[in-house]
Amino acid sequence: MNKINTFLRADWSDIQRMGDIRVINAVDKHWAVITLANLTEYDKGFLEVQTSSCHDVFGELSMIGFSVNWYTMPRGLLRKCNNVFNIDTIARGGFNDLHNCVKLIESDKFRLENVDTDRGSVLYRGSHDMGVIIGDVISYQSMAMAVLNVMDMYHKRLAVHRTMWYKWLKDAEYVEHKTGNLFKFPNGLSVKMDDSDEVLSEDGYRIFCETFDSTDDITRHETEADFLVWLTKYF
Repeated sequence: MNKINTFLRADWSDIQRMGDIRVINAVDKHWAVITLANLTEYDKGFLEVQTSSCHDVFGELSMIGFSVNWYTMPRGLLRKCNNVFNIDTIARGGFNDLHNCVKLIESDKFRLENVDTDRGSVLYRGSHDMGVIIGDVISYQSMAMAVLNVMDMYHKRLAVHRTMWYKWLKDAEYVEHKTGNLFKFPNGLSVKMDDSDEVLSEDGYRIFCETFDSTDDITRHETEADFLVWLTKYF
């Protein structure tokens, strides 16, 4: 696959006209790689005369680098984004999206040079994660206050779900096991704590727990917060 490092300037209306937007992945403050399907014949021809470093093709999907203005992105496209979060609405949405937003915020320091007031984004680039925070008004001062409010709402929701988990524990059967003690629930869910001498993960690092249910799917949760967010499927 080509490495996309050239980005075409385009309005969101032009990008939507090119084809069906499947995924939006931010790669810098105002750069994004957008995956489209069903590209028009005109735009297929347009891409053929562009440098290969601005696009790539994988089967029926075309991945194209664009320079975008996040202020003007239609709100409906937010659900297509992998690593873009709206600071004004994230606390009112799903807990998993809020959790991923907070993990991104905590992955990096809030730096003035990462604030793009002209195109409406703040870049966060941690050791493992990167993404952008967008909003109706982007400035250093407004973002600082908005992040504090989002973090407060996040920890409040975590506390609520922690209480629900503690209450739910009364229905579980506790089983001591040499590889990690278990909580077995009537609905088929089992939660194994990483509390034995031998750690659960192959890399040797402690996790919080692993879960498996009636489908026999095993999920490992690195932190208590990861587990509590995952557990919302049962609440």
